Amino acid sequence: MLLRPSFVSALKSGNKAHSSHRHGILDDLCCSTVYKSAQIGLRRVFCINGTVQDEPVTPNSARKLKDLDFELYLAINIDWFRSTPKSIESTGAIYITIQNLDHTVRFSPANVILACIVPGPKEPPLEELNWVLQPIVDEIKQLYAGIVMNTHNSDHPEPKLIHAQLVLTAADTPAWCKCQGTAGHAHNKRPCQCNVEKKDINLPKGYDIANLDLIDEDMLLGKAYESKLARTKAASGRIHTEFGIWWSALNELPDWKPHSLAPVDLMHNLFLGIVSHCWNDILVEGCYLTAAQKRQFDAFLDKFEWPSRIGWLPNKVLAMQKRSLAQPNN
Repeated sequence: MLLRPSFVSALKSGNKAHSSHRHGILDDLCCSTVYKSAQIGLRRVFCINGTVQDEPVTPNSARKLKDLDFELYLAINIDWFRSTPKSIESTGAIYITIQNLDHTVRFSPANVILACIVPGPKEPPLEELNWVLQPIVDEIKQLYAGIVMNTHNSDHPEPKLIHAQLVLTAADTPAWCKCQGTAGHAHNKRPCQCNVEKKDINLPKGYDIANLDLIDEDMLLGKAYESKLARTKAASGRIHTEFGIWWSALNELPDWKPHSLAPVDLMHNLFLGIVSHCWNDILVEGCYLTAAQKRQFDAFLDKFEWPSRIGWLPNKVLAMQKRSLAQPNN
């Protein structure tokens, strides 16, 4: 990749985007906290007292990633799909993208790294997925420490010290929960990234912003390591029940956090959740529209020229009553 002129140019262009950052406006990764705070030169230490620390490898070895000549901000994505239209087997793919590339080419196939294929036939549990993630984690550790690579130069390839850090899990909610080892939305104690419990979701307490406390992720990392060392599945299960965490191979990476580096997935949480509820349960089933208003709304939707990438929209969606507007693009 680094020998391609277009790649090096896109990398420099993506890093320069930070200079045009406007305070209070989130445009890209360069506007995020992790862009400014990510560091190299650390090692993760799991202490016998249950605490987790990121310590400098040597005195003064910690440096900001953004201050280096060639730095790569990595994101990992994992998902499962049917390999053929009639297949019932589930095949997984884990791929890595470089988030400080210029956004116009960030997800170009030539710039996406297919890290591995998980053949199936079913989605593996986290205990088995960790065996798949471990080689990826080991290679990211090498990049984190720094590897000399030839890079494009106008005259001849020029060796540069390249550092990389994993700063993001970009996947749908079930996938990133499995990848991170965190509990899903059905968990009673920790379905969110704060102290809200499942029983609070339908109560004012769940939305009292002034009294919401973010999860102590260092404590969670300690509990995840305790889960790894547990001698029985029952002991590991008790930790998950109480704290909503399993061990993930990603926890070995310095500066890695199980919640703050995994943003909420909009497809499952917003589109297939909130939008679907408002459409089916409130608008359609709630009898908010008369028959004439439904026909008028259907005519309005039929006039739209929908982009092909959004999937399909059935005709007469309101007239069909039970049809969901939130049709996932499989």
